Amino acid sequence: MNDYINFRSNPANDHTTDAMWCGQRNLPPSSLQQWKMAHPDMMERILQYRRSRYADELIKIDAALLSKAKAGDAAAAKLCWARFEDWSPSVMEERSKKGDGRAKTLAELISEEDA
Repeated sequence: MNDYINFRSNPANDHTTDAMWCGQRNLPPSSLQQWKMAHPDMMERILQYRRSRYADELIKIDAALLSKAKAGDAAAAKLCWARFEDWSPSVMEERSKKGDGRAKTLAELISEEDA
């Protein structure tokens, strides 16, 4: 399965599904699935290696996004919050339902300030 590890570690191969990869090798997809289930540690290693391969590009994207946000682009600012702070209206709504990360009201903030 070293062939699969090397193949899937390369983000350039993302257009090829696991089923396609298996078909090219006359390997039943169920065999690959069984191997993946038996080796979750390898799947994590593949993910870490993939991330290391595109980390430099993400730094450039993040820098461009921050520049646009600082220049006043509201969509870029919203995306920055989502990207760096795991913030989005749906995330905040879900957290508030759980009581986790509930935003305080202005009155609550003022009363804390007075205390």
